[in-house]
Amino acid sequence: MDHLESILDAMATGRYDDARSILDGSQGEIPHIVGAAIDELERREMVHRRFDRMIHAEIGNMLSVAQAGLEGMLDGIVPANEESLHKTLEAVQAMGALLKEADGWR
Repeated sequence: MDHLESILDAMATGRYDDARSILDGSQGEIPHIVGAAIDELERREMVHRRFDRMIHAEIGNMLSVAQAGLEGMLDGIVPANEESLHKTLEAVQAMGALLKEADGWR
């Protein structure tokens, strides 16, 4: 474990393959534990990236709905009445709820 600082640096910067290559050849329980930690960090990062992509897509869809509704009202295509405003508000509120829920996952 002479290269612990290099391993930790590689892990901290997301260079998991580099961390594994530095760890290769080491024997014993500690390298095994560090290897498991590298695997878990990489797995969690992949899950977070996937989650972020999903949130981004969902918020993008809801934002498009709200924007289209507002633009339609401004252009006179969609009536600027209470019902239309409520639908737009619901889309904005859904985005807010999604963001709040996403913050809870972090």
